[in-house]
Parts: sequence; structure tokens; C-alpha cells
Amino acid sequence: MLLSNFRRPGLLNVVNALNIFSGTLYFSSIKTVVEKGSPVGFGSLATTPAKTKKIIQYTNIMSWATHYIEKLKNGETVQFRPRGNSMKGKIDSGQLVTVAPVGGIELKKGDIVLCKVNGSQYLHLIKAIQGERYQIGNNIGRINGWITQNFIYGICTGVSA
Repeated sequence: MLLSNFRRPGLLNVVNALNIFSGTLYFSSIKTVVEKGSPVGFGSLATTPAKTKKIIQYTNIMSWATHYIEKLKNGETVQFRPRGNSMKGKIDSGQLVTVAPVGGIELKKGDIVLCKVNGSQYLHLIKAIQGERYQIGNNIGRINGWITQNFIYGICTGVSA
């Protein structure tokens, strides 16, 4: 179902749309609009920046890795099967990964980490390090951005079929 298929504009329809679509994709689409302070409109669907901020908070809660990040913050090691091709060659879509809390581990270039960059959650590579900052990117050439270790929650310790 497309967002333009909703007949009445408003917050309720946006929230219903979020139940249908990937929170991360939709979150990325509206984040820039809110930062510019302009109204949000998608086809027949429209809302205000104030309502959109509430929607962003809602989608942030529903992101794919939130559950795993909470466990890592509590010192637990987690396992899951990420989907997608951004780490092709290191992690294939659907492979079982084991991620341990960062704790006192010294991070280095090439480590695969579970992190948050500009509000989006990734299981991606550390591409570069500058002092206390880490550049995060995937294995096919895209750079997500720079973060501090506060936004790195776990390190990948194993990949299996």
C-alpha cells in the first residue's frame, strides 16, 4: 500500500502507515523535512512539523535494532540475522551474527559494529578513526557518517550460516 492511498490526511494515517512500512526508510524520508521546518506532505497525506516530530520519536522506538541495543547496554551478547546487501562479502543477508557489548574493547578500523548514525541503526564497518571519532560505512562503498564511541553499542564477534 502506498502512502498516497490513504484518504484522509493527519497523524493517525501517518502512524498507520508506519505500521505498514519500514520505520527506518520512512524515518529517513521525513527527517530532513522536519529539520527545514516545513510542513510534511506525501500525496494526499499531510501533517505539521510538530506532529512529524512525534512520528519521528515513534519510528525511532520501532527501529530494527532497538531490542538488541538495549540488551547490549545491559552487558548481554546478542545474535540475530540481519537482512540486506550493504555488508556483502563480510556478512551475507540472513547470516547469523553474534554481537558483544563494546565494553573495554579497543575499536579499530575494519571492525564491524552495531551503532547509530544520524538516528539510523547499522551493523556496519569502522572505516576510519580520528581521535575520538569513528567513521561508519558499509562494505560496498557508502559512508554513513562520523560518530563517537557513545553511539557504538556492540562489536561483531562472529558470523555463521
